[in-house]
Amino acid sequence: MRLKESAVTQKTRNGYFTVFAEGGGDFKGMLRCNKTANFILECLENETSEDEIVKKMSSVYDGDPVIMAQDVRAVLEKLRSIGLLSE
Repeated sequence: MRLKESAVTQKTRNGYFTVFAEGGGDFKGMLRCNKTANFILECLENETSEDEIVKKMSSVYDGDPVIMAQDVRAVLEKLRSIGLLSE
């Protein structure tokens, strides 16, 4: 999976992504991302899987891998629900 081309990302001054959806689906708007969503969006710049994202996140951050997996799943589900993932 990866982020659809209709989703335009822009880094803000604080280094986090803002995602703008430009056509191609029902959602037309903007998302501001927190640290977790930012990491996931960086992973989604290339073809990847949910498991690969969790593994990358676990290698960079200390924390409970189960909670990380839940967080990744929640962000991916949000992106799916608004049609911004290409699978």
